[in-house]
Amino acid sequence: HHPPPRISVCIPYFKRAQNLALALQALARQTTPLDTIEVVIGAMGADASCIPPSFAAPEMLRVTCAISREPFQISHARNLAMRAATGDLIVQMDADTFLAPDALERLSAASLAPAGGACCVGRVLGYDNNATDRADSPPPATHDALARQLARLRAGGQPGADLRFGEEVHIPWAFVWTGLVAIPRTHVTDHDLYFDESFVGWGVDDLEWGYRIAASGI
Repeated sequence: HHPPPRISVCIPYFKRAQNLALALQALARQTTPLDTIEVVIGAMGADASCIPPSFAAPEMLRVTCAISREPFQISHARNLAMRAATGDLIVQMDADTFLAPDALERLSAASLAPAGGACCVGRVLGYDNNATDRADSPPPATHDALARQLARLRAGGQPGADLRFGEEVHIPWAFVWTGLVAIPRTHVTDHDLYFDESFVGWGVDDLEWGYRIAASGI
């Protein structure tokens, strides 16, 4: 029997098998004990089989799927995962987010340590909505290559550009991008902090979610 998870990693998923495989491999190599982590995937649409047969979840990583056959809608997919989560901390991340080994350890410490908890935004490389897509420089396609790239950046003292962290904060909810963000689950359930499913597409639903998080007083 597994102990109750401390961290629930919630991932929306639709037709990104290779990305999801890399994300799961990185999650399986966290410094946080794996028996305290659950991964909950919100899968929608015709691809709602969730874990494609082309790969298996890494051994010892607890992965569950919340499935809907409705057409993919990112807010609904995120809510599917959050409503199925059982951990103390919810970490929203994308299916193409590749975590550094200590990412969950640092996020959970920052989010759960303060009295009442905190919503914490993680720093993400290559996450600039205002930059031109670098299609000529695709990221490495294996776990080991990505891990080496992260290690080189850290060893060189270059954590990477995330423009949100270089700005003076006036409206903090504007920086709540769901590529990597953590919030205590009790705060989500107590304040009904689920995503507004009336949004179409993505790119604004997380900002509105961040506004309501800030308004809730956390």
